[in-house]
Amino acid sequence: MQTVKAPGQTLPPDQVALAVEVVRMLADGTRIQILWVLIDREMPVNEIAETIGKPGTSVSQHLTKLRMARLVRTRRDGTQIFYQLDNDHVRELIVDAVHHAATRILTTPPIGVATTMITDRHRMATITHTTARAGIRALTLAVTTITTGMTIPRG
Repeated sequence: MQTVKAPGQTLPPDQVALAVEVVRMLADGTRIQILWVLIDREMPVNEIAETIGKPGTSVSQHLTKLRMARLVRTRRDGTQIFYQLDNDHVRELIVDAVHHAATRILTTPPIGVATTMITDRHRMATITHTTARAGIRALTLAVTTITTGMTIPRG
């Protein structure tokens, strides 16, 4: 279902609140990493934790929040619980957010250092960007391919 906006139309307050909650859930690097590894498959908590290099307890807490926000859903197989993205809208949201970040980094001259290797949003991109905004922050995105399953080795 696509929403059509009429000129001058505003969103109802309840819809704004839900959109804010979705954006709030995406405003965390660990959650973005979790959602990214779930783009094309389902995984149990321990495998997600190992893949993104975070403790299982931390990943579990983030997954609980993502599940409450209906960004991921679960499937039980015996004693193991598998997580997957809730739907294709979530998948598109994550892919578009990562692609947008890569595009912004590539088109905005950074204050500091930028190293980039990128082909297109369905291939592989490694972007390291250091900028000075409210102190020095480092943004590193390791984007794995959606279509071929290529991964970027950890260094």
